[in-house]
Amino acid sequence: MKGRCNIMDQSQNDLRKRLNYAIDEIGLKAKTIGRKTNIAECELSRFKNGKAVLCQPDVKKLTSYLDNFFMVEL
Repeated sequence: MKGRCNIMDQSQNDLRKRLNYAIDEIGLKAKTIGRKTNIAECELSRFKNGKAVLCQPDVKKLTSYLDNFFMVEL
């Protein structure tokens, strides 16, 4: 994979917190998020649990999905 796939930075931590909130507090399903973003559910799980970082294209997809979801829901 190309891109920044192995660098943990603050934006990854912030995105992880948003993902955890969406799943744990709001009740979104990782399977649904994965289907909508085209990110494998197992990759989302590893990211959510702090065992992996996302490549920049996946960061953008997940950020966009969460931004759009919360704009609609709030």
